[in-house]
Amino acid sequence: MTTPGHESPAGNSAQSTGSQGVAATHIGTLTQNIISMGTSPVAGWLLLVPVCFVVVCAVLDWPPAGFEGQAGWFTLFLLFLTAAALGAVRHLTRPGAAARRKNRAGNEPSKEHAPRLLWVPLASLLFSLLSWVSFEALADNSQVAVNIEIVGAQPLDGVQRRTLTLIVAAPAAEDRRDRLRLALTISEENPAKPACVHRARATITARTASVTPRMESVPARSERDFALGTRGTPVEFTLDVTSDSRCPMRLEKALGTLHNG
Repeated sequence: MTTPGHESPAGNSAQSTGSQGVAATHIGTLTQNIISMGTSPVAGWLLLVPVCFVVVCAVLDWPPAGFEGQAGWFTLFLLFLTAAALGAVRHLTRPGAAARRKNRAGNEPSKEHAPRLLWVPLASLLFSLLSWVSFEALADNSQVAVNIEIVGAQPLDGVQRRTLTLIVAAPAAEDRRDRLRLALTISEENPAKPACVHRARATITARTASVTPRMESVPARSERDFALGTRGTPVEFTLDVTSDSRCPMRLEKALGTLHNG
């Protein structure tokens, strides 16, 4: 007998068991639906959506300098993107294999074979994500060409001690990098005279406090790397040329490239 207002332990146990059974049934149904969707041929077409998305984004946002200096990220991007596309195609071309694996009792793949049918679409999604991450890393570390303003009078020689100022404007937020590669081309003012550029030397001095090294002595045609220290700020250098007084020089080119090393 049970007293009024109190339920028997057996009744509570039955209700608990019934609730657990309903929850288990719902979970099983949901799991079966997910497996059915993941193993259907339609999923193969859906797997091509992230692949196409990555391709379109890569085409629209491809760095102007390409993958120069970023061969590792570029290789990973291609490998992951190819693997994602092959996974989607593989899933599209296997509906017959999926049908042969259906059990005798119904129209759904058996629990024994379900994981085997799901690993291809899951792997394709993972590779699509990895290809996107690789492309973002490639874009964030790509080299960026920058304009250099040359201020000062030319020609240059070791007598008049003329100094040029090289000004690198602050880059856009997406183009900020850790280092600047500065390439200089200094040649004779009068090309008709005998060549003497091999005797010329240039001294590059950083006027921006965060830039290192502070000073570099380089030949007339040279390329040097500078650590910027602070990203996103204008950078200034001075350039002094030491040469024979009978052979004045001219700075023909000053090219700058931002990169992350």
